Amino acid sequence: MKKRNVIIDEFRIVAVVLVIMIHSFLVPQIPNSNFYYDGGALIANTIGRYAVPIFMLITSYYYFLNPTSQHKKKIIKNFLRLWFVWIIIYIPRISLLKGDTFIEFIKAIVFTLFGKSIFYAGSWYLTASIFGIVVVDFLRQKGLWKFSNILSLIILFLCCANSTYFQWLNKFDFGFSQGNLSTSIIVGILWVTLGWDIVCLQSKLSQVGNLKYVIFAILLTIVEHEIVCLFSKNATYPRLADIYFTLPISVTIIFIYMINHARMIEKSKVMFLRDLSTLMYFVQWGALSFVESHCPVKYFFPLNLLITFGISILILKLSRKVTVLKLLY
Repeated sequence: MKKRNVIIDEFRIVAVVLVIMIHSFLVPQIPNSNFYYDGGALIANTIGRYAVPIFMLITSYYYFLNPTSQHKKKIIKNFLRLWFVWIIIYIPRISLLKGDTFIEFIKAIVFTLFGKSIFYAGSWYLTASIFGIVVVDFLRQKGLWKFSNILSLIILFLCCANSTYFQWLNKFDFGFSQGNLSTSIIVGILWVTLGWDIVCLQSKLSQVGNLKYVIFAILLTIVEHEIVCLFSKNATYPRLADIYFTLPISVTIIFIYMINHARMIEKSKVMFLRDLSTLMYFVQWGALSFVESHCPVKYFFPLNLLITFGISILILKLSRKVTVLKLLY
């Protein structure tokens, strides 16, 4: 009987809640800041940033434990299916329907293949994962482990300079332009390489997989976040703090902790958690559009979470009878 590490699937649920927090709290600051808003924004912009990198780590770690052509094709096929199906669902959200010119629409369509989609922003995670698996696995086959890590460090620096540290670097007029490298396909190389590293070095890294190091990882992220805020020009919680220099260290510690404390349970009993987290990740974009249009800022997170969870549960229940709905997760 096949078994799964339920800790991984439990984390998926926590991670998708953190992603919803990012999209609910990191909006233009409300006039009268308060503990609820500031606290939610701090969580979203620190430990919330662990979510998507660890999603990619889960995929890449288990791939590199069994790096076969069949396994790679399965991952790519599943991710492409999710990418395409949810683009179809979110067609009504495209910018063409919001007044953009046709040329702007075509540009946005092209960028959809390489980063954030005009249909739903979270699509970049799927394309980045596919790109990362293809590129890093090619480097693995060529025995270029060191090159893959050097390339990853370069990508980490560029992503940090392009988003989180942009305001600070811009003070010195280095000519940087703010963009979305940290949510483009190239970042997949960084996180997939890290999954490969963990497979290669797991015996050495296992010693950091305890609660003491988890606390250290969280503090590390918070400290860097506060440093960024200290030297940033504008808001206390910079909106584009997508990635930190210390993030690979922190997510590695969190992931090793989950591996070290594995609880293996029969696969059929825990797949519900994986399917629920997948649905919540994609459903949230539609829920957020509704909440942003009809509710005050202070209600964004609880309502987005409630609506996302309710619709996801409904889809899971209906899919037992309407099997075509399983394409959604």
